[in-house]
Order: sequence, then structure tokens, then C-alpha cells
Amino acid sequence: MALDAAPSRIFRLMVGKGLYLSVLGIAIGLLAALTLTRVLTSMLVEVKPTDPATFVFLAVLFLFDRPSWPHGFQPCMRLG
Repeated sequence: MALDAAPSRIFRLMVGKGLYLSVLGIAIGLLAALTLTRVLTSMLVEVKPTDPATFVFLAVLFLFDRPSWPHGFQPCMRLG
């Protein structure tokens, strides 16, 4: 990162990296969950193991609840 970089460029870089890691983790988790549905079937009550609404809800929840992108955002606010 250059010393003359604009704060907006640093902000995009830091938040972008955090969001990239969040989305990558969610994608890996969804793939793992889909492959493990046979094991989960015995534990679920009144929900199909591949219920799309549940997968979308949890993906959105993990994207906004996990600290990976806020921790990328926090150092950028100190630049301002």
C-alpha cells in the first residue's frame, strides 16, 4: 500500500478483503452443510435438510453478524 494512497482507496481495499473472506467462508460452509445433509436429517424436526430459505437466512445472518467485515471497516475509520 502506497503512502500517498487516498483514504477512500484504503477503505475499499480493507473492507473488500473482509467481505471477500466472509463470502468465501459462507460459501465453504454452505457446501459443507449441503454435503452433510444425510447426517443432519436425523436431527431435524419439521424442516427439510435442503430448505433453501434456511440456507439463505443463515448465510445473510453470518455475513452481517460475524466480525470479519466490521474488523476491516474499523481501521479505516481511524484514517478519516
